[in-house]
Amino acid sequence: METTYYTCLNQHCAKHRNVFLDGDAEHEHCKRTVLRFDEESKRPVWLRLAIPVAVTVAALVTVQVIRRSA
Repeated sequence: METTYYTCLNQHCAKHRNVFLDGDAEHEHCKRTVLRFDEESKRPVWLRLAIPVAVTVAALVTVQVIRRSA
């Protein structure tokens, strides 16, 4: 079972910016956002570079094929 953690965004709350679980009575009416840990929110570097590299390689291969057939 996954546990979702939240951060309190209510500036008038005594525990503003604290982390809490869903169903916490102290934060029942507080504005909140889902807490994301660094491991969950960041994509691997290779994934960010994969698409531009693949497009560049495909363009270079296409140019070479066109030059050789001409």
